Amino acid sequence: MKTVVITGLGICVPGYNQRHPLFDALYHGRSLLQQHVLDADHGQLQQTCSPMAQDQLLTIQHHYSILQQPQINQASIMGLYAADNAVQTTGLTRDQIQQAGIFVGCNKTLMSLSTLHGLWQAQQQGREAPEYQHVMDKIRPQQCAETLAAYYQNNGPAMTYGDACTAGATAIISGMRRIQHGHLDIAICGATEHATHPLMQLPFFKLGALSTNQRLDPTEVCRPFDKDRSGCLLADGSAFVVMESLEHALKRGAKPLAKLSAGVRQSEAHKFTSTESDGKYYAKCMSQALLEADLSSSDIDHISAHGTSTPSNDQAESRAINQLFSHDVSVTSTKSALGHSLGASGAIEAVLSVLSLENQQVLPTLNFNQPGKDEPLLNIVKHGQPQKLQHVLSNSFGFGGENATLIFSRTN
Repeated sequence: MKTVVITGLGICVPGYNQRHPLFDALYHGRSLLQQHVLDADHGQLQQTCSPMAQDQLLTIQHHYSILQQPQINQASIMGLYAADNAVQTTGLTRDQIQQAGIFVGCNKTLMSLSTLHGLWQAQQQGREAPEYQHVMDKIRPQQCAETLAAYYQNNGPAMTYGDACTAGATAIISGMRRIQHGHLDIAICGATEHATHPLMQLPFFKLGALSTNQRLDPTEVCRPFDKDRSGCLLADGSAFVVMESLEHALKRGAKPLAKLSAGVRQSEAHKFTSTESDGKYYAKCMSQALLEADLSSSDIDHISAHGTSTPSNDQAESRAINQLFSHDVSVTSTKSALGHSLGASGAIEAVLSVLSLENQQVLPTLNFNQPGKDEPLLNIVKHGQPQKLQHVLSNSFGFGGENATLIFSRTN
């Protein structure tokens, strides 16, 4: 099989449209979480989250005529920017990009509460609602992949994945497999999610997965692996990587940023909202990734944990890490600062993992003090710090028993 390398990175999160300023901010302990009124027109309560500002979205739309169409949704706006940002860093020509595969994670795109209310009123009044003619087009999760294909006039596959919090990692693994087997030379892979939408937040609240702690400073609420954690906080965001076969990258004189040494996707069928508390399914996924990469657990220098700040996820993941990694491997959950962007989280953390390899630095987990009762004490990174890194493992574990592990390695 062919070796797969990363040659481009792009990101779009609240307040940051470039990867290096974001990495620097996170390294120095900056949090993107804030108190936000979800929908002021309908009396929604404040919730701590990390939403994209309208000014940031409008600035992006201004630069792309394809994004100025009325049916374009927020996920597509963020996604096109992040993907194009990644492509522009590669030096690939337009003709080369047209032959690439496009693989996008996006779980849901939802209409605004105002639009929903307007449609309901029109239905009740028995009248046509021409102002809402683009609604059905706007709520299709596959719109981002289609927008990328249209923008690049792409001739390759354009695929969309909606498997919960692993969607971004699944998109990366899908592109990786096609390159490994020679079906593609180039793949644009990532994810995008408008996760702060009120109708996205509501089910997480009903399931008890969303923190409603209003007593703390917003930047202190998300506490992965800490004994006082009380749930996740949702976030908007998008990230993409451009991948190529090593042969293709070197032939055109590109310098790989990292090697994608492994990508494993598993399902466990245990319970919709949680895994086995002993972490055995998470450990199995990481073990399979190590086997695929031909590495031992001692070869892993750093783990970018899924780390959602929910009691069940963090307990299982910490136990899985403790079982599998006998050495004092450093562990980070960037969701403590970024929030949880659901399907986009795996792609965002993939970009940050590659940047850690590039910078030889690990990012902090904010607000961690001590583990919960009967949970192992991991080597949680509390402050950004330099570290010699050769291999970084990144986890994505989603509702429905959807698990994925990626391993990124430094290239010579």
